Amino acid sequence: MIIRKALSCDVTDIIELTGQLGYDVDTDSFRTVLETILKRSDHAVFVADDNGGVVAYIHVLVKELLITTDTVEIGELIVHEEYHRHGIGRQLVEIAEKWAGEKGLKKVLVGSSNTRTISHLFYQQIGFCYWKEQKLYTKAL
Repeated sequence: MIIRKALSCDVTDIIELTGQLGYDVDTDSFRTVLETILKRSDHAVFVADDNGGVVAYIHVLVKELLITTDTVEIGELIVHEEYHRHGIGRQLVEIAEKWAGEKGLKKVLVGSSNTRTISHLFYQQIGFCYWKEQKLYTKAL
């Protein structure tokens, strides 16, 4: 298993992983967004590559608000269901933390849906502390 930065050619594997969590994405749009993100210095995408196939990925981004400038956020972390409990998620979080530390960031933030209770346990086991509960709203434009 190799942990490396994502490449644009990983898009098909990454899309397949997002499907495991129920996300239905347009391949062309996803490819465009991925290629844009890969060029940004305030974002990083790392993958776990199992001999030519991506089995997990993490997308992290600098969370820059007026009230917080020292935080990295885990936007997405998905591990293929067949690879759960193999330490891959932990390795991806560790590489993301290293990336954030090199940027001088001091905290890692992650959100997890109320229904993903397995994720809650995972984050607690690797040192995250429950911070707060909130509601998330969306509005179509």
